[in-house]
Amino acid sequence: DRLRKGDTVLTASGVYDYPRNTLTADSIIVVQAKNDFLPRNFEGVLKQVVTPTIPATLIVTVGGVDYTVKIGEKTPILKKNRAVAQLARFVAGDTVRFYGAVREEEKTLTDSLIVDAQVVRNLNL
Repeated sequence: DRLRKGDTVLTASGVYDYPRNTLTADSIIVVQAKNDFLPRNFEGVLKQVVTPTIPATLIVTVGGVDYTVKIGEKTPILKKNRAVAQLARFVAGDTVRFYGAVREEEKTLTDSLIVDAQVVRNLNL
């Protein structure tokens, strides 16, 4: 149930039931595209500020999918014009842009989309 479009199945061993077209696998080896885990820009709508103090956590909806954005002590928090912003001014519904990579282990094991942000900008400030 955790296979997704774009995943590549390298090998699978088990018993194939021809009348039902199902494979009961004993083991399966799957490769995910490396591009999914490269750092990139994300832009979406702020859904929730989970923890408002640093280290902070935001929930941002990007393309209909919720991302958990982790903000560390060294992560710049900026306004639209790239001036320093206060995290306390972030409210649900703001447009937020952030840069970082999706954590590979969480996505692979639990389907969680967690990004350690290297920079966060609120485009409504």
